[in-house]
Amino acid sequence: MFGAVDKDDAPVIDPGRDLKTVRQGAATTIWCATAPELEGIGGVYCEDCDIAPVESEGRFGVRPFAIDPEAAEALWSESARLTGCDLPG
Repeated sequence: MFGAVDKDDAPVIDPGRDLKTVRQGAATTIWCATAPELEGIGGVYCEDCDIAPVESEGRFGVRPFAIDPEAAEALWSESARLTGCDLPG
């Protein structure tokens, strides 16, 4: 349906459409777990073995709303209200 596999059910590798091999898909997760560049850094979005840039449009990068501290606080507060469980921040 999404063109991720061909008519023989083989995976389609097309970097232009961000379709990767399993190894390529796992690379960023492994990089995040082992990269000295991320030592002591938390709360960043990563893609393609690097910290994702903030981008307002397009297919890549992290959107500004995803790192908005006011939106994060509102989501935390509403989640705590709905669940009745507020953990120390």
